[in-house]
Amino acid sequence: MVKIINGEIVQDNDPRLIQRKSGSVQPASVPTSRVTSLGSESRIPPTPQTPHQTMYPQGHEQPGNPIDIAARALGIHENFITIPAIPALNFTSSKIGLIYVILVLLLVMIFGLRALLFAIICFGLYKHSQK
Repeated sequence: MVKIINGEIVQDNDPRLIQRKSGSVQPASVPTSRVTSLGSESRIPPTPQTPHQTMYPQGHEQPGNPIDIAARALGIHENFITIPAIPALNFTSSKIGLIYVILVLLLVMIFGLRALLFAIICFGLYKHSQK
C-alpha cells in the first residue's frame, strides 16, 4: 500500500515512512545543489523562494496577460471605450479597454471584415453569457 508524505507518494518500505511510523520524525534536510564552474565543485544550498520571487522584485505587481503588458507598454492601460446598452438584445453598457479595440482593428486590417464580424459575435456571446 502506498502512503503520501509531504505530497510525495512513497511505498511501505520507504525509510521515511518507517521513521514516521516509529515516531522518530526528523525534519527533512535541505538538499544541496551541485554547481560546477571551470573544474571546481562547490555545494550551495538552494535558497527558499516564493513563486515569481526572482522574476518580480518586491513592490512590483505581477503582469497579467500579454495584452495587458502591451497596453502598459503603450501607456493606454487605463483608457476605456464605453459601448452603449442595446435594449433590443438585452445588453447592458460595457467598458472595453482601448487595447482590445486596437487589437480588433489590427485584425480587421489583416483579415478583413470577417474579423470584425467574429469580434461582434464573440462580444454578443460574452454579453449573453452574463445573464
